[in-house]
Amino acid sequence: QLATEHYGRAPRRIVHRGAFNCRRARGRRGRISEHALGNALDLRGFDFGPLRGAELPEGVSRRWRWAFQVRVRQHWNPRRSRDRIHARFLHRLTEALRGRPDIFRGIVGPPRPRHHDHLHLDVAPWRYAMFSYEPVPEQN
Repeated sequence: QLATEHYGRAPRRIVHRGAFNCRRARGRRGRISEHALGNALDLRGFDFGPLRGAELPEGVSRRWRWAFQVRVRQHWNPRRSRDRIHARFLHRLTEALRGRPDIFRGIVGPPRPRHHDHLHLDVAPWRYAMFSYEPVPEQN
């Protein structure tokens, strides 16, 4: 829904580093990772196909009619002004997920150690959110 509001369409593909990975929680002795329980996903980004049969949302540049990729590594803190639209999308998505503990209870992202290129999303029994970003100006 958020992608449709932001780009005029849903993503074609969710890009992730994996979900199930049987291992201990890093830096936490005696605790099993939520990945080991199949309760976590490391989200790298999204692939969007070309926009067909719909209009771009108001104020969105025509360049985003075509296929494009959104990646946490490249777009969380964008270097190029044209990538700010993707940073706003990722930040809005993260804030929306933080407000929906019925979807994910734990969120870890940039600039946390070992999370510069993905968002860790999990359904642990406790709530936590560890990420930060600078507000992105409203230019597409």
